[in-house]
Amino acid sequence: MAMLSGCDYLPGIDKIGLKTAYRLVRKHKTIEKIVRTVQFDGKMKVPKDYLDAFYRAERTFMHQWVFCPVSTATFNGVATALHSLTAACVTPGSAMPDPSQPAPGWVEC
Repeated sequence: MAMLSGCDYLPGIDKIGLKTAYRLVRKHKTIEKIVRTVQFDGKMKVPKDYLDAFYRAERTFMHQWVFCPVSTATFNGVATALHSLTAACVTPGSAMPDPSQPAPGWVEC
């Protein structure tokens, strides 16, 4: 949703903020379907090669290196943490993760 509405890695599509991005994701589920729908509707202009840029931005986000000032080290834990957190949140009947604790699989520094 953040990438659709614009982020550091990708300019947003005109007239798509977080609310509209949320609605589109809930309704269409995939970025391909969202872009196709927005282009067909014609009310919002989708930049040329937007899907390629989206995929590049997604890879950059998922595999970025993070600096820990406490240990003065860098690590790549975003993809692992998001995968673990998503798995914990979408399992039917599972308990919600404790928000005061780091996400499962997250590398603490």
